[in-house]
Parts: sequence; structure tokens; C-alpha cells
Amino acid sequence: MSVLRLPRLFSGAAVLCAAVLAGGLVAVPVEAAGKVLPVAAEEAAPAVLTGAGNDDGGPAAGRFIVKFKERAVRSSAGRSRAYGLTAKALRVSVEEIRRTATGAHVVAVDEPLDGEQAERLVSALEASPDVVYVEPDRLMQPAALAPDDALYGQQWNLKEERAGMRVPGAWDVSTGDGAVVAIVDTGITEHSDLAGKVLPGYDMIADVEMARDGNGRDADARDEGDWYGDGECGADAGGGNSSWHGTHVAGTVAAVTGNGKGVAGIAPDAQILPVRVLGACGGFTSDISDAIIWAAGGDVAGTPVNPYPAQVINLSLGGGWRCSATTQEAINYAVSAGAAVVAAAGNEGIDAAESSPANCNNVIAVGASARDGKRAHYSNYGSRIDVMAPGGDMAAAQANGIVSTSNAGETGPGAEQYAHAEGTSMAAPHVAGVAALLMSPAGGGLSPADVEKRLKATARPLATACSLGCGAGLVDATAALTGAVPATQPATPSIRPGDLVAFDREGQLWNYGKSGSSATRKLIGRSGWTTMDEIHTADWNDDGYVDIIAKTKAGQLYFYKAARTGGFSRSLIGGSGWAPLDLTVTRWRSGDEYPSILAKDTRNGRLYVYGNASGSTLSSRYVLGSSGWADYVLTAMDWDKDGRRDIVAKTPAGQLKLYRGDGTGGFASGFRMIIGSSGWNGMRNIVSSNGFGGTGTNGLFARDSKGTLWYYQANRSSWAKRTLVGTGWSSYHVAGQ
Repeated sequence: MSVLRLPRLFSGAAVLCAAVLAGGLVAVPVEAAGKVLPVAAEEAAPAVLTGAGNDDGGPAAGRFIVKFKERAVRSSAGRSRAYGLTAKALRVSVEEIRRTATGAHVVAVDEPLDGEQAERLVSALEASPDVVYVEPDRLMQPAALAPDDALYGQQWNLKEERAGMRVPGAWDVSTGDGAVVAIVDTGITEHSDLAGKVLPGYDMIADVEMARDGNGRDADARDEGDWYGDGECGADAGGGNSSWHGTHVAGTVAAVTGNGKGVAGIAPDAQILPVRVLGACGGFTSDISDAIIWAAGGDVAGTPVNPYPAQVINLSLGGGWRCSATTQEAINYAVSAGAAVVAAAGNEGIDAAESSPANCNNVIAVGASARDGKRAHYSNYGSRIDVMAPGGDMAAAQANGIVSTSNAGETGPGAEQYAHAEGTSMAAPHVAGVAALLMSPAGGGLSPADVEKRLKATARPLATACSLGCGAGLVDATAALTGAVPATQPATPSIRPGDLVAFDREGQLWNYGKSGSSATRKLIGRSGWTTMDEIHTADWNDDGYVDIIAKTKAGQLYFYKAARTGGFSRSLIGGSGWAPLDLTVTRWRSGDEYPSILAKDTRNGRLYVYGNASGSTLSSRYVLGSSGWADYVLTAMDWDKDGRRDIVAKTPAGQLKLYRGDGTGGFASGFRMIIGSSGWNGMRNIVSSNGFGGTGTNGLFARDSKGTLWYYQANRSSWAKRTLVGTGWSSYHVAGQ
């Protein structure tokens, strides 16, 4: 059996083509959701070590989706005029390729565009009175299971009590007979564990080279392989073997069960409808949106009507941008036609609000959990997550991944096999399988809206609490089908994410929750806190409960581990020498399982990062800024909402400066800008807030000379109007978050 390590959504390994500023064409992180932020004038500033992150990637693909008003749809004159003016302005040739199922048109230019040129093209087309909207035709990537099946013993994800989905009990009610699940993916390969399960699907890849079958769109949904050579999908992209991603996803949903071999599917009597959209270098939004509509039974020009409309559509794919109008229209159609749309949350370890199609409306967005019951470290999170499902984590052992059907071919299809994989790509089909059980006649024939409600209502908390946002919790198949929800004891930790925590002059530690009112505050530390020079609240060991990192005035560093039912247990993580260091606690690198410590040395002005590899003790440090930081007051937050932590610093001149992180442990190119022009020298106890204004919010607490505490919330490219937290805070020390 092989280990299938699929490319994770938006990861460096999955950069298969390049991005265009303001909504790039590939699956890479998008800076500040396309907003262009002002750059401050050059001046003396702390020296930094810049990381190797690349914000823009290589050349753009040069494809766009244009929605015209009805008069221009009926007559080509308006479209031709818009294309002509654009071509003249940019000195490129603009070609109309085809019309999509949503009524928009796919257009392409004859040469690659850089970010500025792409913006100019969009602006030129949008200037036409005949155009409704223009958006990039983005290239998405793969987001990348007591039967007698030989590998059923390895399918912890179905049955283990701690982190499994409790599927066997659901089979007493439904096995999915009568339900069709569309797998919108790389296509499918022949596999004996899928025999009799696969309906005639469709290859929706319009580009012949990407399709690799010589003829673009056709009625053959066979996976031809998504391998690619060095540089084939962008100058900076290395080569990679075929993933057989769609075959793996299909096996999770509906592999033959009880046949004495291989794996068991979650909905073993459901049928699979493969719709191929991902080929060499990924798949375009225009093809994927057409595939969604076709799978739900809608009309797509040039293709026959699907005779097997799906009740469930699985999207284990995506990219790092906002939901496009084209994708949303397709999803809306599918749901109105009676199909539940399940989408992988993405694997960058960032807020799922930055991942499409998980951030679209009317989808069931699925995050990934690991075998230990935690949110998988790579899984995206936040308020957009609806539910969690097993996605695996093979860092410690292959057996902790998700085993399913696969193929042995390195490029084209070879012999059938089974493979372990990890990712939200693996989590989504778990939910699609349970949705099929619920939408089958035996499961009640639920509507898409009722499926989502049932999944959420019967989900159970993760075995380890999720402080960053994991939706309703882990899907429980037995509870969803029977209504029997296991009883759980609610957690009552002393601090919850975003809570305002501070100690007073008497050494008492208080939790003010999401307000500054003394009427609602709770005492969480009776005495002794005045020995501390600074405190920070963070989930240091990633167990779902907010801990405290505290530095004493004597220079020791302590970890106060939070208990599930309240209180803390203390351990020493820094024996001495911390007195001259000013600290900030944050997940500095995107996707880090545990927070790190940013430490400014007031003696030499250096800025260090102390790692936290185990969730307990500190690991080796590295230099982030070589000099000049001594007189700066530092905080850390995701100020511009691009999924990467940034440093917000108060300068000696009383300004606030933003130093944008690159997500890999360094600073992004063009990283520095002024975000507070003056007046900050009068503020004290400036610390970061993460969640005080609600899930996913970022901001600052700051106390003025009169003892008034203020909250400043960051809104991507500016500060919202400041909010009064309370008066009389002169004798309090507020914790950073």
C-alpha cells in the first residue's frame, strides 16, 4: 500500500501556476483579498531579515469570466466593442472562448499578464456599459475511510470513539441506496472496490492540453492523470506525479462494503457520478461552475443533459480567494435543484473565509480533524466552517491518514491500489457520504437545508476543544441518522478566545469577557500576579483551551496550562534571562500547530522568534530582525486578513507601523507601511486582541493617560472607529491575546 500525499490547498507545493493581483488565477494565498494598501515613504527603520515568501508567483494564465447585460448576450456587437477597446488599451488580443452555463463568457488574452496588466484589463472591461462584472477564471487545485473489508481495521475515521464518525450505527438506518453523489474532481480510475458504483459521468475540462485526452470536453470522465513536469505549471513549480485524487475521494463516499477486500464506503449503496474538472495544473472556475450545474441536472451548452442528477455534490478543491459570482451562481442553482453542496475548507491553517468555494453561501464547509481528536494542524478554521470530519494527519504515522481507493500509476493510470492521504479533501467526502445516507429514501429524503441542519444539530464536540472555530463539531453519522446524540459535559475553562484578561494592583487576575464591565468580571487568579512583568493569553498546547504565558519581573517564563473545567497548572518554560525581553505570543507562521514567542531584546534591538514545537517547552530561536527594534512596542495580529500574522509596532515618533508577515516565518516584500500617523505616544499597555470583537476579529487594546481603555478593530486596510472599553484602568495590566 502506498502513501498518497496530495498537494494541500494553497501550500507552496501546490503552486502549479501563477497568481494575478486582485484575485490571482491559481491556488495560492491572496494578499489582503486583492486590496492594494498604501506604502509609507522610506525612512530609518529597524533592520529585518526578509523571508523567502513570494506574493505574486509567476506569469498569469490570462483567462477571465465576463458577464454581459442581456442586450450584449443577444447581439455580439456590444461584446465585440468591449473586447476591442480593451485590446487597444492593453495592446493584446482578446479572444472569446465560450459561454458558460451561468450565461457569462470566458475570454482569454494572447500573452501572459502581470498583476498590473490584469487589473487594467479588468478595469477596461468593467468600463463598458454592457458589462455586469469581470472576474479571473481562477485555476483551482485538489484540496488534498462490522464489514469484512480487508482494510476496515485501518479505518479509524469511521468507528473510533475519540475521533471517528461513528458510521456503523448509521448503516442500521440507511446505506445510501437511491442517492447519487457527484465527485467534481480529477475524474476516476477503474477499481474493483468501486465496481458497479460508478455512473456515466462527464469530462468538463474544455482545455485540450489540460484534459490530456486529445479532445477537451467529452462523455469520458476517466482520470487521465494530473501529473506535471518541472516548470510546466509555472516557472517556480517543480514536477509532481498524478494524485488520483478523485478515485480516493470516491472510495471514501461509496466503496463496495462487505466484499472481503479493501475499504468500506460511508454510503456503500449510493452511486458515484464522476465529473472531471481537474487536469494538468488544476482546473478553471468556468469548468468547475459548469460541472456543478451539470451534476445537478442543469443545462450546459454543448453537453447532453445529465440523466442522473446528483443529490450531493462534493467539491474537494479550491483556492485562496473570495467566492466568485460565477461559482456562487452555480452553487445556488445546484441547491435550488435539490443538491447539497459539500466543500473542503482548505489546508493552509488560515481562516476559511479566505478559501473558495468553502466561503461561498449555500455550501456545507468541512474542516479536517485528526486521529487524536484535534483540529488537524493544516485545516482552515473560523466562522465559515459548518462541521468537521476526519481528514487525518500523517506527521506521526501513515496509519493516522485516511485510507481509500487509489491507483499505482505515476503519470497515466496503472494498477489499482489503496493509499493513505490527509487533507480537508479527505474530510469533505466523509460529510458527502453522510449527506447521501440522509438524502436516500431510507434516510428520510432530506432537503439540502435539512441535511445541513441535521448534521449540525447532531455533531459532537471535538475530543480536544477548538478555540479558532470548528463549526458545530465532528459529524456523528449514527446520531444524524438515529437522532441519538451522545451526552457531553460542557467545558468551563477560565478563559475563552477573545476574553479581556487583566491583573490589578493587588495582584488579582480578572476575566472581563467581551466587555470592560466590572459587573460581569470573574476572578480567575486570587493573588501574586503583580510579580509578573507581562502576561499573554494563547492556546499554547493547542488543546482547545486558552492558557497563559507569563514573564516575571525576575526574568522567568511560565506556562499556565488551562484545565477544561477551569483553573490552571503552572510549569516553568524559561528559567532565567527573560527580563530584558519584551514578548508577543502568536502563531507567527501560517499553519503552525502551536504559538511561538516573538521577543524584542531591549539591550541590542534584535527581534527573535522562539519556536514551540511540542506545545510545552520552547525550541530554538532565530533572528527575525537584526537591529533597531529596541524602542518599538510590538504586537502581532492578522491586520490585513490575508491569513498571515503581521507585526503592528508603535514607533518612537508615536506612529503605528505595519510589518507584514509572509506566513513562512519572515516578512513579505514591500512589507512596511504606516497605519497610524500620530498620537500613539500617549498610549500605554498596547497589546493585541484576537477575537474580542467577535470570532475572526483582530485589533488592539490601548490605555490613554487618563486611564481609559480603548479597543481598535482592524478592518483589512484601516482601523474601525475606536470603541470605549472602560474607564479607571490606570492600575490594571491588560494581557495580550
